[in-house]
Amino acid sequence: MILASTFSHCFDLPPRLPGESVHDYCQSFHLNAEAGNILDWTLPVECVAYVRRYTTGPRYLEDMSFVAYQATRFSQSISVRGHGRDSWVFEVDETLLSNAAYFAKHNYGASLFNQTDFNIWVAQGKATAIVSMRTLYWKLIDAHWTVYLMSQRRTESQRAVTEKNLRDAGYKGWKKLFLQR
Repeated sequence: MILASTFSHCFDLPPRLPGESVHDYCQSFHLNAEAGNILDWTLPVECVAYVRRYTTGPRYLEDMSFVAYQATRFSQSISVRGHGRDSWVFEVDETLLSNAAYFAKHNYGASLFNQTDFNIWVAQGKATAIVSMRTLYWKLIDAHWTVYLMSQRRTESQRAVTEKNLRDAGYKGWKKLFLQR
């Protein structure tokens, strides 16, 4: 099972439909972005308030808790043999670690994504744990799942800081971290 949600770059989106509320448009954008149906996007400016409310209010953490709960239930339905072949893959960013502080400073994704700025953020190693995912992570480790991590981070220097950030956020014991090349 792969759990992932990501922010990305820039893409022309369809305009709001006639009579469509900003809330409905942003909710539709949100659903399609999370489902991976929109590639290389920048958040529509009219959706900044919607995303700010979602990421800073209780809904985001409640949604993550719901996903973690369902994933826990699924994991408990599998008989893990502990031979290393029962594996779970996590995406690092926005699944195990939250970059919400970075995106808050960059207009919640409405500003064009700047890889250099994001690399500076990554180098600081300040991304925080998403608590419900950390709880799921440790349940899987305790149940003898082999855990692999994936990240869109690219360089070996980012590997070192990412691994330290993960450890500082309470994650240990993964088998391997795969970086995008």
